[in-house]
Amino acid sequence: AAADSQFQSEADLLSFFAVFYTATGLLTFGVQSSLAAKALRRFGIGGTMALLPIGAILTGAGAALWPRLATIAIAKGTQAVLGHSLFRSSYELLYTPVAPQSKRRAKPIIDVVGDQLGDGTGSVIIIAILAIATSATAAMPAVIGVGLAAFAVALWFMLRLNEGYVEQLASSLRAGTLELNAESIVDATTHRISQITRGLDRQAILAQAWHQQLQALVSEDPGEVLRTLEDDNLDRHVVARVIDLVAVDAYRAAAEAALGRMGASITGELIDALLGQELSVVIRRRLPRVLRDSGDRRAARGLLDGLDDPNFDVRYRCAGALVQMQEADPTLKFPSERIFDVAEREAQSDFEYLFTILSLALDRDALRLSLQALSSEDANLRGTALEYLYNVLPTRIRRELWPRLAKGAPPPKREVPPSELLRSMQSLIIDRDELLAEIKKHKS
Repeated sequence: AAADSQFQSEADLLSFFAVFYTATGLLTFGVQSSLAAKALRRFGIGGTMALLPIGAILTGAGAALWPRLATIAIAKGTQAVLGHSLFRSSYELLYTPVAPQSKRRAKPIIDVVGDQLGDGTGSVIIIAILAIATSATAAMPAVIGVGLAAFAVALWFMLRLNEGYVEQLASSLRAGTLELNAESIVDATTHRISQITRGLDRQAILAQAWHQQLQALVSEDPGEVLRTLEDDNLDRHVVARVIDLVAVDAYRAAAEAALGRMGASITGELIDALLGQELSVVIRRRLPRVLRDSGDRRAARGLLDGLDDPNFDVRYRCAGALVQMQEADPTLKFPSERIFDVAEREAQSDFEYLFTILSLALDRDALRLSLQALSSEDANLRGTALEYLYNVLPTRIRRELWPRLAKGAPPPKREVPPSELLRSMQSLIIDRDELLAEIKKHKS
């Protein structure tokens, strides 16, 4: 619009734009060939990307203050030169830590659809301004003002992209899903993170990778905490903080899920937290479920040690988790003597908890049937259960437990194979359940 108002003939207008695009093309080539690599090495990816909005804002402000063809051409030319040289060089590097299959899916959408949506949005805004303004010249300050605001927003987003790039690159390098060699590193950001992941600067990795996650996890913003907990790339260095968040009801599910995603690599930290007495009981009684789902047999050993915890609630949760692990993996066995030592100590505890412990070494289904039978009012059923328990319980446990089980009844006088007693007890329970169901049916 500024050129059209200054040049009267089409030939002059054509010559101006020919000179403008030739100059910007040559400058773009010059900046790309001589400055792009240097800028990346000096400023890193984020800093190099930021040169585009910074340059556009500075020259655009000049055009807004002095709306002349020269200042407007400089603003537009700066945007074109920096956008097609420094910005494009650093922008492409953002894809470095992305897995090839993800890159193939996402890049066409981002590069083509995103770019065209941006052009379309800008065009709609300009059309709206022109519809309100009295002339193109009058619309110029508003158009430039909107452009400056857009570049300011873009600058904020670019710096955020750099933070995400640092986190993802460090995570990919540590996980071994990405390998870089000296020839492939062209920018300061990637070089710094590559050095970090090789263990050359442990303090820097605290600042660049997991330190950001830790800061988010101690934030007072619940949304930020939850977003960080849902990150699939949580670093092991923040495990202690995630364990602390298990105690907070609002974060419990997300924290337990985050610990579960870390898998067997943090089993040691979880066991230490479970068995140590420094953390609250609320945390320690919730950790057995996380260990149960880890699929790591070391977790079973830690849970077994948890049966000696001073707190009953912790012991109870550990016993339940061990049973569930054993049901999921029938090959998982525990030393019988170790289980019986715990059972002897817990002989005066709740029957359900005691039988849960015993089921780690004895027939679980039979013990469940026995517990069900002991609560029955059927004397035959109770008698059969007592006979079975008398035959299968070790002497030292039976001696401690029998007064509570028998309630004054004498020990059985006969010795019957446990398998026969089990079949008899199963039959009695099934018959009784069927009878109760039939009675209920007739009543209804």
